[in-house]
Amino acid sequence: MGRVGRSNELLSAENQRFLDHLLLAHPEDLSELWLELPWRGRGDRDSGEGTGRPEMVSILREVAACEHNSEAGALLSREPVIRISVAGEDFFFLIPGPLLAPPGGRSVRLKLVVRGEVGSQFSLYWRAQQEVFSEARARHVPYRPAATVRTIEFAVPDFPGSGPAFFRLDCFNEVRSSGIGEILEIVRIEA
Repeated sequence: MGRVGRSNELLSAENQRFLDHLLLAHPEDLSELWLELPWRGRGDRDSGEGTGRPEMVSILREVAACEHNSEAGALLSREPVIRISVAGEDFFFLIPGPLLAPPGGRSVRLKLVVRGEVGSQFSLYWRAQQEVFSEARARHVPYRPAATVRTIEFAVPDFPGSGPAFFRLDCFNEVRSSGIGEILEIVRIEA
């Protein structure tokens, strides 16, 4: 007979990470299934070395802990989630470049598991140390459908030399002039 949460007790940490990776790194949006995992939100890191899988690293805690971000969003210790409740179009999260910058010869994707509102749009901007963020270096992804958990994905641009100093992650809704509701996970996938 089945029992809720039994997989949390019986699956090894390695198999739990494997299921996390399978659902979050999958090309189709399987975030609704990932949300049901009883161990979700631990922020585990998974090294794909020797497994034939791309490396997948959770950076939710690192992003929330950045000084700029700690005032803008709250990472709850009970259930790690960045909750966003803001007004004004200047809201954004800062991500230090080294957390995302692709190493030589490899590519990086940034995948977010989110829950938002109708009309929300996610944007990823990047800049060098002495530059300002601009539309010239930006990628935008609309949030559809509304009120469901889904993934938003960005291909992180490859940079020659030392790479970008900062990335900026915007979550904004022009209709409501506010941010989205929650970021449940931020995953860096390296291939």
